Amino acid sequence: MSVVYFVLFLGFLIFFHEFGHYSMARLLGIKVLTFSFGFGPRLFGVKLGDTDYRISAIPLGGYVRMLGDDPQELPNPADWDKGFLTAPVWKKSLIALAGPLFSLLLPFLAYMAIYSTRANETASRIGSVLRDGPAWQAGIRPGDRIMKVDGQEVDYWWQLRNAVSGKPGVHLKVIYTHAGKKHVTTVVPKKVPDPLYNMLGLHRYKGMIEVSPVAHRPTVTVSPGSMAAAWGLKTGDAVLRVGHHSPYSFDDLKRLLDACLDKGKCTLRIARTDGTRLKLAVSRRDGLPLGLQRADNVVKEIKPGSPLALAGLQKGDRILKVDRRPLYNPDLVVAGLMTQADKDHTLTFERNGKIHTIVFNLKNPKWHPGVQAPRYLEPGMVTYTFTEPVEMIPVKNRLDYVAHMSIQKGDRAIMVSVASLWALVTGRVSVKEMGGPIMIYDIADKAGRSGWMTFLSALAWISASIGLLNLLPIPVLDGGHLLLFSIEAVRRRQLSLRTRQIATYIGFTFLMALMVLVFANDIMRKMGLY
Repeated sequence: MSVVYFVLFLGFLIFFHEFGHYSMARLLGIKVLTFSFGFGPRLFGVKLGDTDYRISAIPLGGYVRMLGDDPQELPNPADWDKGFLTAPVWKKSLIALAGPLFSLLLPFLAYMAIYSTRANETASRIGSVLRDGPAWQAGIRPGDRIMKVDGQEVDYWWQLRNAVSGKPGVHLKVIYTHAGKKHVTTVVPKKVPDPLYNMLGLHRYKGMIEVSPVAHRPTVTVSPGSMAAAWGLKTGDAVLRVGHHSPYSFDDLKRLLDACLDKGKCTLRIARTDGTRLKLAVSRRDGLPLGLQRADNVVKEIKPGSPLALAGLQKGDRILKVDRRPLYNPDLVVAGLMTQADKDHTLTFERNGKIHTIVFNLKNPKWHPGVQAPRYLEPGMVTYTFTEPVEMIPVKNRLDYVAHMSIQKGDRAIMVSVASLWALVTGRVSVKEMGGPIMIYDIADKAGRSGWMTFLSALAWISASIGLLNLLPIPVLDGGHLLLFSIEAVRRRQLSLRTRQIATYIGFTFLMALMVLVFANDIMRKMGLY
């Protein structure tokens, strides 16, 4: 299947690009002689009018051959206006531009296909709030539902994210519901680096109010001989409900338990680490301590070789602070660390009654330009956490939703590709990071095995890169053609055959050198020499 994924992936990328040239040529009255899916010998096809539509032997893209596209074989005077090189400059320019534009259009179409199949989206209900973050300081708590941000209706999580991401440091009026009642507050999104741009050595910021749609339930550690142990609670248990109420934090749990025990008794609904769900009847046990501590800051597992493992963190350690801030929500803290992956961080923890502080960094020590490895690593710790499925609600105004999401995701793919290309040109990113057909093969294989949505998403990002690369003013590329046509427009006459040949040789030499470079990079990665 790997070969099939690669053929479909690369074939469609090139075919769609060439379809742009073909469509514009036909629209402007330029005679198209051949439109081929694939390269090499013709296998079969059909001729309709002047065009031979064919399937060729090598299914890795396609090509378009137009009348008069070879300066040594210009058309007869009778067909002068139907030839490519003999057409007016504006027509030639539009035809050359159409290929890259279609490559840049493909990301939007790919995301349109992805989001048109989604019937439900994540609701704008707050699942978790980072203690002392912007939302917390504004009074927003887990379980609250965001209704409006600066007058903009908010139903879905993506709408909330969009409303705050572009306004770091701006005072936003937020209307939300808490326990069924409407409230108004002001939130100031925190300014944080965009991780994707940060990886390219570029600085672009976004706003975050440090919330998540994922609802956590408090997990506990249980002391032997305690009241909690007598009830049947075990370390790692998650408390889902106390009576008729759902706790969102360990503080919530203690408050609800106090109220419950003051009444005499109540029922706990819990989830075990093995997935079992139970009901426990609880009441006060005279002479016994409660014996509960939060467990979401206790290290359940530590990944060998991870940044925190290398820094000395061990299973069973109780994390107290990260970057001198108390650890209230591990998931949100980790997300925050990833936005500042280049910086050193501190972690304070308790082990056997003693307090320790370690310094760690998320940079991958095995990464360097060209190596096939992530630049940054996850911290590497797993704590005793339990999350409920996020609330999903039906998508309404489907056309608006699909249009908005495809534009947003397609635009991001193009903007990050622009930033990547600029980082490459300015030396912020090494040429060793460039890849060729072998890298595309690996991307297509992994994306194909992950499902059609991942496949289309990968297609969108690679297509954006292809479109931008083809706009570079290098002879042989579409951008090179545009450069030559621009010179013709200024001179008001065509370039000589000799000039065109020299430009073609220069462009061909550059492309061959580029192909050698990317193939060498691909091979060096595969051999583990980078």
